[in-house]
Amino acid sequence: MLKNILSVLCGLVLPSVAVLGAIPMLGNSTRVFIGLPIIMWWVFAWLFLSSLCMAVSWYFIDARTDEKG
Repeated sequence: MLKNILSVLCGLVLPSVAVLGAIPMLGNSTRVFIGLPIIMWWVFAWLFLSSLCMAVSWYFIDARTDEKG
């Protein structure tokens, strides 16, 4: 049960909170980096980081459960 909760937290909740939580904080920012607003960079970075979170969730938490059957 605890492994399922950790898996959901790592693979789903963390990326969702990171992206959705940053929108109110960075949405009105006027800072730019290489011509794009900082919020665009944040969302683009989390595109890859969320895939990494899902991979960590599967490799370290769910993969051992699948091997046992």
